[in-house]
Amino acid sequence: MTLNLKNSNICRSIIDMKTLFQKNKTYFACVFATFFFGGIYLLQYDKPELILTFSNNRNEWLDVFFGWATRMGEEPIYLIAVVAFLFFRLGKALWIGLVGIFVTGLSFLLKWVFAVDRPYAFFQKHDLLDQLTFVEGIEIHSGATSFPSGHSMSAFALYGLLILFLPYRNKYVILLFTIAVAVAISRVYLVQHFYVDVYFGSLIGVLVAILFYALHEKMNFKNGHVLAKPLFKIGGGGE
Repeated sequence: MTLNLKNSNICRSIIDMKTLFQKNKTYFACVFATFFFGGIYLLQYDKPELILTFSNNRNEWLDVFFGWATRMGEEPIYLIAVVAFLFFRLGKALWIGLVGIFVTGLSFLLKWVFAVDRPYAFFQKHDLLDQLTFVEGIEIHSGATSFPSGHSMSAFALYGLLILFLPYRNKYVILLFTIAVAVAISRVYLVQHFYVDVYFGSLIGVLVAILFYALHEKMNFKNGHVLAKPLFKIGGGGE
């Protein structure tokens, strides 16, 4: 009986994941393409290469763009998302807040475990700082906190969860996924992380989004439940 119950739970989980992929084909196609082709580059790349490429090809427009893009993976964006979902479903707003807390803790833990030098420290130790051109107005982080990229993890976790939460997902998936990618690229462009840091940070972020969405679905609060209702109503309506 116990074995059958376990098998039943496993089958149900497989079916749930299959349904998740079927309902979000565009999102998972973007995820697969990004990490497949990004992985090919990862196998070939030399650690300083991408940073030096960006450093040698800076222009004012990209400096401004990536300076703003990097902020799209920071705490205020989580706050905006939480407040926005308070007008739709309280439960979803709480899950977004929990993701923000979880990603922050996980990022600190992984950085402490791996203790990889940031690009500034790396180039300094190899006497190569003179090869770098920095973006004006950006505070450069140093020390052994490079892997993984917390901003990348945060962006892919948040925007992935938003894609899975929002109705009519295909209307938003390209925009939200592009924002997440821009955040990740910005961390290399701004000389805060190496490519490998943002690649694995982004991958962890995707997994976090899927995990928290699955947990949300397991809760399965009915429409009458307080967490299935908006905290604030617009014109007397909800989700």
